[in-house]
Amino acid sequence: MPLMEWTDKFNLGVEQFDAHHQHLVALLNDAYDNFVRDSNVEGLAATLDELFAATIKHFNVEAQFMEASYADYTEHRELHKSFSAQVAVMQQDLRSGWGDIAIEMLTYLKNWLTYNILIADANYVRCASGSQWKQCA
Repeated sequence: MPLMEWTDKFNLGVEQFDAHHQHLVALLNDAYDNFVRDSNVEGLAATLDELFAATIKHFNVEAQFMEASYADYTEHRELHKSFSAQVAVMQQDLRSGWGDIAIEMLTYLKNWLTYNILIADANYVRCASGSQWKQCA
C-alpha cells in the first residue's frame, strides 16, 4: 500500500508541475516501500537522494514560472529553502545511524508534499490563471 496515493485533486492543470508532482509522489512511495520491505538505511537514503534531486529540479522549474510575475514568489522560495534545510538535517540524521528518523522523515515528506501541491503551488496556479477569489498582487 502506498504512503501517498495520487488522486485527481492533486492535478493543478500545469503540465510540468503535475508531471513533477506525480514523479515526486512515486519516489516517496518507492522510499516508503524500501523502508517497509527491509528497513535498510542505505537503500532508503539512496531513494531519498533521488527524491530530493527531483524536488530541487522541480523547485528550479517553479522558479522559472514564478520569479517574474508571482507576488508571493519570495515567500514561496523561502518555503523551498526551509524544506531543503530540514531535509538536509534529516538526511544527516538518517545516515548517522539514527534509524528511528526514517518513518518520521517519510511522514514529514508526505505532509510537506501534500501541502506544497494543494496549498502553495495551487495558490500560484490560481493567481496565474487570474482566479478572482484570491487576491494575488
